[in-house]
Amino acid sequence: SSVSHLGFCLLGLMTFTEEGVLGGMIQMINHGVSTGMLFLMIGMIYERTHTRMIADYGGIAKIVPMFAIFFMIAMLSSVGLPGMNGFVGEFLVLLGTLKVNVILGIIAGTGVVWAACYLLWFTKRFLFGEITNKENELLSDLNAREIFVLLPMVVLIFWFGVYPQTFMKYLEPSARVYLNSASVQAIAERTNLEQGKKIILTEDYNSLGNAPKSYEERLAGYTSHYALMYVNPKLGPAPVDGNPVHPEPTPEPKAPVTEEKK
Repeated sequence: SSVSHLGFCLLGLMTFTEEGVLGGMIQMINHGVSTGMLFLMIGMIYERTHTRMIADYGGIAKIVPMFAIFFMIAMLSSVGLPGMNGFVGEFLVLLGTLKVNVILGIIAGTGVVWAACYLLWFTKRFLFGEITNKENELLSDLNAREIFVLLPMVVLIFWFGVYPQTFMKYLEPSARVYLNSASVQAIAERTNLEQGKKIILTEDYNSLGNAPKSYEERLAGYTSHYALMYVNPKLGPAPVDGNPVHPEPTPEPKAPVTEEKK
């Protein structure tokens, strides 16, 4: 699943579309949450059984139901079930890919199907079915400390899946800086501008504006709404979204009024 997740991250970044880049960035976070939770739970069950062989498990959902519930949440999140974090990242990546190339988007979509196949097959052998190892009947379920460790990741999984805008508003500025400086469209238009050729803006990419600037000018002229502002006393406040902030002029000190001698 890690190879599949990181493949989606790379695919989203290489689409050079806002949807694809946002999806790739979100998928990086999703991978840390979902796969991190899966690794933690494998470590928890390993501490009880001291074996990593899938054949040594089977049917343990009846013995450790709380472990099975948390593991199913992490597995379905990794698959990309709607309502969970994995769906948001994969959907945006596929949407950005389809805008660039429909055939590549369809091929990438099969990755979601294959991921569901092998994860569901593994979960069936790992959790469900008949108990094949009698020693597993003595397993203890998750304790309070382990549940306390897993709960924050469960909250993030559903938060990302139900209302991703909370996190996307912090990622959008970085995605736009990336697109405005390193995308194929930006490089082509900047090259045409330097060579004195006519600039042709693509229909689905309008954030460059009518006069593309160099990488340094674009990056220096962009400040996120959520950036920590530093005011240089010599230069004044930094520009916000490319618009310079003009400080209010300071009034000149008035000369002291002295009473005339009679």
